[in-house]
Amino acid sequence: MARQCEVLTGQGWRVRAFETLEPGMAFRLFEADGTPVKDADGTWRWRALGPPGRDEAGRPTIDAEPVPETEAERAVRTEGMYWPQGGGGNRFR
Repeated sequence: MARQCEVLTGQGWRVRAFETLEPGMAFRLFEADGTPVKDADGTWRWRALGPPGRDEAGRPTIDAEPVPETEAERAVRTEGMYWPQGGGGNRFR
């Protein structure tokens, strides 16, 4: 099963096809089992810098920059409080 892509909208995180990402969109990815995809630095949210493409092996790829957590999101996550769009297992399906 393919990874799920979500983009940040004014109403929170919404599912969107990875192939339809546009430059400037903040996005995050999840494995088929719901585990957040993280890069080597632990980043799990990015901003698209260009359109998606494919690498030499045919895998989806995109140029992106990290989107850091806000101070409020970090505090809520570390203190175990509910934050509707803060990740940490409170996703609704």
